[in-house]
Amino acid sequence: LKQKFLPSDIAAPSTSEEATCLLNLAHVSRNIEETRRKLARQRARECLYLAQLYELQARNAEGRVNEADLDIGRATSAVRRGGSLTLPSSATALRRYGNRGMLIF
Repeated sequence: LKQKFLPSDIAAPSTSEEATCLLNLAHVSRNIEETRRKLARQRARECLYLAQLYELQARNAEGRVNEADLDIGRATSAVRRGGSLTLPSSATALRRYGNRGMLIF
């Protein structure tokens, strides 16, 4: 029965020294497969954490979208009434939006 770790062009060992080399090869091959298994698990964990991060970012963005929708509604209402739009104070704007999108001239 041919072992999977042996390349197809390697014959069965004819000496104890060759057998020892093949045994060492089997150990190294096993270690490589163990490393591949660990790497696959770590990549899976990485994907899970990335998914969690994206979900958190989406929730944060959803809150900002809701605030922007309210602002659009306020502006639309002001335009329909033909009145003026009262913009939020600087403190309110900073609290809502942080420093995102602020232009400095």
